[in-house]
Amino acid sequence: MGSRWCDIKIEGSAKIVGSAALDTFMLHKFGMLKEDMMKRWHEYATRSEALAHDSQAQALQPLIDCTLDGLHSSAFMRTLQEEFSAVQQADRAGQRQLHFTNPLDKLRARIPKCETPAIVGYAFDPILDLRDHDEHAWDDSYREATDVYCRFCQDLEEALKRDGMATSDGHGVLTHGISTSYSHADGVFASYRGRYFEGDSSFTKHIQSIRASAWYYFGYAQKNPAFAWLGLAYLNRIRNDRVTQGPSTSIGAASGALGGTTSSTSSASCVSSTATVVGMSLSLKEAASRGARRAQENLRSVEKNPTPRYPVASNPPPCVNAPEHKWRMGPTNGFARRYDCETCGVRVKERKEGVYWVEDVVTSAKAAQGPRRIAKLPRPIKVANAGRELVQRGVEAPSVKGEDIDDKKGILNPAATSARAIGTSPKSLKDSSQRDVKPVPSSTARGQPSTTNGLLISRSSISTGIKSRPTGSDLVCNNAKPSAPVAAHPGLAECRSDQHLWHCRWANGYARHYICKWCSIVVKEHKRNDRWVAY
Repeated sequence: MGSRWCDIKIEGSAKIVGSAALDTFMLHKFGMLKEDMMKRWHEYATRSEALAHDSQAQALQPLIDCTLDGLHSSAFMRTLQEEFSAVQQADRAGQRQLHFTNPLDKLRARIPKCETPAIVGYAFDPILDLRDHDEHAWDDSYREATDVYCRFCQDLEEALKRDGMATSDGHGVLTHGISTSYSHADGVFASYRGRYFEGDSSFTKHIQSIRASAWYYFGYAQKNPAFAWLGLAYLNRIRNDRVTQGPSTSIGAASGALGGTTSSTSSASCVSSTATVVGMSLSLKEAASRGARRAQENLRSVEKNPTPRYPVASNPPPCVNAPEHKWRMGPTNGFARRYDCETCGVRVKERKEGVYWVEDVVTSAKAAQGPRRIAKLPRPIKVANAGRELVQRGVEAPSVKGEDIDDKKGILNPAATSARAIGTSPKSLKDSSQRDVKPVPSSTARGQPSTTNGLLISRSSISTGIKSRPTGSDLVCNNAKPSAPVAAHPGLAECRSDQHLWHCRWANGYARHYICKWCSIVVKEHKRNDRWVAY
């Protein structure tokens, strides 16, 4: 019975002690008694020549000592508060001397003041330009800086205002009774550096190095060094690596410190030089090339880039009306996206395949309307090569007469030669063409061969021909990775140039896409029954 009563008594005491400890902790955490006493003591000690011997300062001294030891009882702290109020009531009139200067202020006045040097120019450091390493990522970071810059300026301006208000009394900022010299402006810098320049992997550090370079140029373009040097750590590293031609490793001559001979010291120096050369062999360009490949994979990743605003998996032909494409988003969904260039009309379609964006179709708006079919006379033929070239074209070589030869250039006259092959003179052909040929709609003319004075003329007889037939075997076993279309494409339009110049733009183990570099027509082929067929 007695042991049980003791257990209950101890449990109740523990609850009382825990409650009292919590009350004492809350009183000291949110109380400002100690700080108020220290501030008041400083005023009393600097208002007269007595300094710390001032009567009110001496009266506060034992109270301040008690506050440092007053963590045991909340009731004791309330007593100190009452005594502190009494000291303040006794000094209502104040005893400040009119012509007294604080000795500490005299010492501060002797400190020389250095004026902040004014910025006379905003010249860029060309060594910090990483645009040649990854131009695509650099341009993206430069555009990103445009959005971040406005928020940064607003946050920094607000922080500077708060710092000016907080330090106007000369005592710093008080937060929950704890005096601190915290700067809100420093907090803004730390926040933006932590958000944009805290990399924990090699890929992230590469991207942030590109960002630091782009933001540096953007900040100086806006005449704002505060923004330009947000990536200070990366900018210093870029400069060091490019000046020293890459990271270097040095091994000190430790044998000399251990009392080694001259030969051991020279050996250590050789090892140091060798290690430096090995460390410098990995140049910044090679590292940036690997980082660029990783950056491209990151752009094509569906997880990391779910909603791209421009093509990330395609390589469209250069823009013909502007230095670069100006992309505009077309209809999109959760599976595919379309981009249209507003200047040249090139259209790019990309879709999701697995975890990456892949090219679907690259077409030109002009090519979509149908290529222009203009009958062209064959190019001039040198007299020395006339027979051979006409045989290659499949045209019977006519007899060369004086009127067929251009005396000035030493070449055959194409009009005369073509007219002779038909059986008419150039002049009669011209007159007959102007008299008999009637305008034909373009839609009809595209699908019919040209006619002149009732005579059917093959297109191959008046042009060099379009290479639209497949080249190479269409068997997969003989041609596993063709570089040009090998299947038959009956509806393939003719190229605006002499012939299609095919380039494989996308491929996997099942299908291949080809694009003509001249007219941007896309051809697709895939495997079916061990053959390449069009689809």
